Amino acid sequence: MKRKKSIAGRLGMAAFALTLVTTCISGGTLAKYASEVTGTGTAVTAKWVFKAGSSEGAESITKFKLGETANTASVAKERIAPGTSGTVPLYYDLSGTEVKTNLKISIKVDDVSKLPTNFKIACNGVTKSKTEFTNDTYVEFMTKDISVDTSTGVLTAADAKAQKNITWEWAFETGSDESTKTAGNTADTTDGKAASTATFTVKVEATQLAASGS
Repeated sequence: MKRKKSIAGRLGMAAFALTLVTTCISGGTLAKYASEVTGTGTAVTAKWVFKAGSSEGAESITKFKLGETANTASVAKERIAPGTSGTVPLYYDLSGTEVKTNLKISIKVDDVSKLPTNFKIACNGVTKSKTEFTNDTYVEFMTKDISVDTSTGVLTAADAKAQKNITWEWAFETGSDESTKTAGNTADTTDGKAASTATFTVKVEATQLAASGS
């Protein structure tokens, strides 16, 4: 009789223990797959490299006198007169710049009335005469958009660096017939008597352009 109770008791305890185990499993957090991947990123600022000046690699335009650039020995030093012309060297260098850029070259005259009537100045194939200037106002001689070369990551090499000289000329004689030649000579003589001094300012600008779609 005791043996039967003992077996029944053990079975009862076993059933109770199984119930506890089942309850713990069903009441707890079940295991699941979980993965995580992290990474780091960097932001590298695009380079901006700009030089412009009177010589290759220079970063300023040296003060100049047109008479010093004249190609004649027939006129006094540092003076201009009919029949003289010359060149003022001008360089720019954007090599290594990593953004699309607009390059602009402009020239202004402080007092246009001091320019000789038949004086002309040119840069990048553009020629301007006295009548095309306004006092202390920049006149554009060149504007150029330079794109980034996708194969190198910098501005297109052929456009990023160049020499764009400023040339000037005061023609010895102007006009196509006796009447216009006489008028030209009279104007030149008047300018020579006044012997005025005109001041020029040359400006080279480089400006980043907005990205496409901006």
